Order: sequence, then C-alpha cells, then structure tokens
Amino acid sequence: MQQSPLASIIVPVYNVERYLDECISSIVDQTYRNLDIIIVDDVSPDRCPELCDRWEEKDKRIRVIHRERNGGLSAARNSGIDARRGEYVSFVDSDDVIAPKMIETLVNDALAYDADIVSCGADKVSEDLKTVIAPMAPATRTFTGEQALDEFLYCTGTILDCAWGKLYRSALLDKSDTLRFPIGLSSEDYYFNAMAFHLSRRVYAEGQTLYQYRMRPGSITNSTFSSHSFDRIAIGELIIGQLHALGYANTAGMSYYRMQKHYDVLFSMVQSHRPKAQIGKYAAQLRKAARPVYRDEKVSLARKARIFCFSHWPSFYYTLNQMFR
Repeated sequence: MQQSPLASIIVPVYNVERYLDECISSIVDQTYRNLDIIIVDDVSPDRCPELCDRWEEKDKRIRVIHRERNGGLSAARNSGIDARRGEYVSFVDSDDVIAPKMIETLVNDALAYDADIVSCGADKVSEDLKTVIAPMAPATRTFTGEQALDEFLYCTGTILDCAWGKLYRSALLDKSDTLRFPIGLSSEDYYFNAMAFHLSRRVYAEGQTLYQYRMRPGSITNSTFSSHSFDRIAIGELIIGQLHALGYANTAGMSYYRMQKHYDVLFSMVQSHRPKAQIGKYAAQLRKAARPVYRDEKVSLARKARIFCFSHWPSFYYTLNQMFR
C-alpha cells in the first residue's frame, strides 16, 4: 500500500502561552498520522520557547525553529515554508485548534479532486472554545484557480480568504517567489491567497467546519480600529500591483477589490467613532476607488447603491444600517 503523502503543518508562535498546548495537542492527535509539524518560535517573551521544546521532545514528528529575532507572523510563516518537507502544507495559528479529522479530510479531498488548494469551513469561537460565535461554512464546491481568484476579488465569501484552514500543494509554493507572506503588514493572508489562487489549477472548498478560530480580546484581528487597519488598503494595492505584473487581466475584479478595501477601512473608522475630518478624508478615497465599480455589470444595482450612499454619507448610512439590521 502506498504511504500517505507527508503533510507539513506550520505553527507560528508568539506570546500564546495560555493556548499553545491546546493547539499543538489538536495537531498531534490528528487521525492523519504522516505529519511534519513545524513550530516556529518568533522570539516569544513568555514560556512558549520552553513549551515548544517540550513538545519536540514528546513527538518525533515535531521540529522547532527558534528565530533569532522577532519578525512577526509573516516572517515566522515564511520560515516554516522554507523548512517544509511535506507534499502538502497547512497553517495553524497557535491560539486556535483543529478538528481531529481536519488534515485527513483535506488530504483526501486534495487527492480525490486533484486540487492544489483545499479550504474547509471554520467556526469563530469564544476564548474558552465553548461557544460558537459565528460559523463560517461556505458550500462544498470545486473552482478553477481563475474562478477562485475571481470569487476572492469580488469578496463573495464562497471560499474563505484566510491562510489557516487550508491545505496547499507544496509544489505550488515553488512556482513563484511571490507566494510568500509579505513582511510588516497585517492582512497578509489576503495577499498569500490571491497569489495562490492565481497560480493554482483547481481549488476545492470543503463545507465541513474543521477549524476553530479563537476570538481573543485585544488581538489585532478582533480590534475594531487600529493603525493596522490601514494595512488592508496597502495589501489591496500590493495584490493588484503583483497581479498586474503577472499579467492578470481582470481589471474589473481588481477595481472592485481596491474599492472593498477602502470600504472596509472607512467602515472601521465610522464604527470606532474616528474624527470627522479623518472619516471625510477616507470617504473621498472610497468615492474615487468606487468610480470604476459603478460601470461593472457584474455588481448588482443594490450593491452599487450601498457603496454610493456609504461613500457620501458614511456616518448616516452606518447608523441607518445598524437600525435595520
């Protein structure tokens, strides 16, 4: 019997002492046993380095990389990518947990559908993992890489745009040096997946929710507004610039994605009651970014109307929207 393909699981670690053992336990207890587990300690200031080493001693499938200096999530993930040995690669954030059959399910899907990327559903859960706050379970579906990128750019939600909860064919990561996480920016998953979808032949969306994303108070992704919020616009421009350089021709999709990143930042500003002048400045940027979207026949008239109203009267539109939710 042919041996199951090796799957590399990359876990970046920083300041998650309370959650690390739970995360790693969920990985080593996977029903799929042929794992190459790479834990990347990004110079964590707590007991995480010690805990990582303990896990390496417990399980021969675990390798620990202690980075010499803190580089952030992207740098840690890139270190794991460079050290991978598996035919497939998956990312797990060190404060999250995965279902016992996640890797088995994703590998089986990859083989059955000859997919370069397999994505599963996820649950946003409370810090104690006991309460599902928001299920994220797109329907089971097969895409071409071009279709997946189109769905991504139009922000349809038919495939999750996070790096976790996915399995990537390792050979895909060797196709281009663009398929790495950008250093120094949050929202790095968006860039990575845009490049991955562009380079892939087939993407399979698995409808089962197999990943638990822990909602931690104070984390960057759970903050309403911070300096990192502007990274969404920067990442959007990075994606569009790189796709242009790679010869991608769907200018309408790229225009929509640029608009959506400006929309997201402005929404966070209004939600967080930022100064009126700042909101006005970014509303003007959204109006400019939205111009080509109004000519896009793929975008519904109702969506265009919402974009127009929010870009011209952001605070009023937000208040009205909250009243009729």
